[in-house]
Amino acid sequence: MGTGTLLTLWVIVWALYGGIVTYVVYRRAGHRGLPGFGIGLLLGAIGNALFVFAIPESEILDSAARAVMGAFGSFLLLIPLWLLLSRQGKRCPYCFEIADPSATTCPHCGRDFPGLAAWRPDGSVPILSVRGLTVEYAVRQGRLVAVDRVNLDVYPGELVALVGESGCGKSTLAYSLIRHVTFPGEITAGQIFFKGRDVLTMTPEQLRQFRWRDIAVVFQAAQNAMNPVMRIADQMIDTVQAHEQMDREHILRRAAELLEMVRLEPDRVLRSYPFELSGGMRQRVIIALSLILEPEMLILDEPTTALDVVTQVHILDILREIRDRLGLTMLLLTHDMAIVARVADRVAVMYAGKIVEVGGINDIFYHGLHPYTRGLINAAPSLVGDLSGKSPIPGSPPNFLNMPTGCRFHPRCKYAVPKCRERVPIMESVDGRQVACHRWREIANMEA
Repeated sequence: MGTGTLLTLWVIVWALYGGIVTYVVYRRAGHRGLPGFGIGLLLGAIGNALFVFAIPESEILDSAARAVMGAFGSFLLLIPLWLLLSRQGKRCPYCFEIADPSATTCPHCGRDFPGLAAWRPDGSVPILSVRGLTVEYAVRQGRLVAVDRVNLDVYPGELVALVGESGCGKSTLAYSLIRHVTFPGEITAGQIFFKGRDVLTMTPEQLRQFRWRDIAVVFQAAQNAMNPVMRIADQMIDTVQAHEQMDREHILRRAAELLEMVRLEPDRVLRSYPFELSGGMRQRVIIALSLILEPEMLILDEPTTALDVVTQVHILDILREIRDRLGLTMLLLTHDMAIVARVADRVAVMYAGKIVEVGGINDIFYHGLHPYTRGLINAAPSLVGDLSGKSPIPGSPPNFLNMPTGCRFHPRCKYAVPKCRERVPIMESVDGRQVACHRWREIANMEA
């Protein structure tokens, strides 16, 4: 390879280096990544070329030495750019407008900046804080955005219910909290903080320890969550020993205590295979298994699906008892408003990949602000109440590959006006709750 070819390749390599590094710097600062990539590419090439070709070959004959000096030139040219970037102020990752570096909320679009924990009046800070989370799936028809710039806070010791119709993105959001989005899904933007630690920057080993030890999951289909050819005792032992060294006797004693807590007979259940247990018993075994490493938070993905009404109530009573005894923080995913009313402290309402309202249980059920929230409650059946006033939400959820413009709920909303079709509503804070609706004030006055 000639000297000229080597030096040209070296310039190209360092141009790509400049583009990639500047792209990362731009993304971390909340800027669009592609302009940063272009600027870094250009400056990396210029800096390298200036050093490589400005020095006469007679002075430095070694082409490798000239190339190394060119790389040094790229560093010198890119460093001022990165320093300047940090002084420009804070760029909103949602609307990309510049704000004051000390701002906590974008003055242009009203959204909270990523990574900021929302403090409660009593001084408590979230154990889990999600900021600007976006999850996409690469499908044949294009990019499907299943979770779109979601913000959510969960405080220590509370039970938050995430509600919405099937397919609205609840499970995708929940599994992204432990970075368990399966292919072809990908977390493309946002931040997830658990007790101040950024989950999205964890190494594989940190992530392995984080799952089940810090946040555990009660899966939706209990029969699919356990190995059908292993006894329950062996599954308990394997779960613990995958995270820490502990003798079998101690694990089995802990497992027996948890099985008693979920109202099962330890001696019988530990010797059983999953297929020897009923659906309700398997679900309670999964709850016990999720608690074996004493996590601080529990994600419950439709924990009562496919169970009869009596068993559902039994499971909910057990969950409430566990929460009271252990002080666990819980995130419950469900579409059943009756379950929400029975156990939740706060409710986050999700529609078409976005959270549209967050509030306390009484606020949501008796004074819902978003039309979709009102529709969910009005559609919930009752065994004892009058059903004449109950009606389903008209229409169908939108196609994620062809989302409506503006507010995503406007094709099904009886209150929709032209601005609902034209502009995306921002999340507003209202007396300790949040709602994303252009007309929530007018609707509240109409319904008063």
